[in-house]
Amino acid sequence: RKTLRIVSNQVPYSLMHRGIEKDLVPQALKYNMSIVPYSPLQRGLLTGKIKPDHKFNEGDTRQNHRYYKPENIRRVNEMLDAIRPVAAQHNATLTQVIINWTTRQPAMNCVLVGARDEAQVLDNVKALSFTLSPAELATISKLSDQLVLVE
Repeated sequence: RKTLRIVSNQVPYSLMHRGIEKDLVPQALKYNMSIVPYSPLQRGLLTGKIKPDHKFNEGDTRQNHRYYKPENIRRVNEMLDAIRPVAAQHNATLTQVIINWTTRQPAMNCVLVGARDEAQVLDNVKALSFTLSPAELATISKLSDQLVLVE
């Protein structure tokens, strides 16, 4: 029987969904593994384009998830408003800053980001065209830590 050494782990991870930092990230670092996070934009919520009065299309499962309750959308957008100056400093979009932040987290060597069209793909690639400073990374992380959602 042959076995292969696991070299990566693909899991959901975003500014709103950071639970893997407690166990998976330390494990990945210990065993020299990579984490390939998906959904860093939390299914569009971290782009800043979804507002509390957003109407989801029929069949869109986001409307039933706690992250997309109007109060949580409002709170997330407040956090994003605090991140906007960082984006402006780099002449970047919120989306690009969020992707960049994600790529700079320990053990994150690649990030899976969804896109609806070629323009979004090209925009997402620009997330790698600048470097967030340690202070900017810390500020964004702190804002994420302070985010409290309603059930």
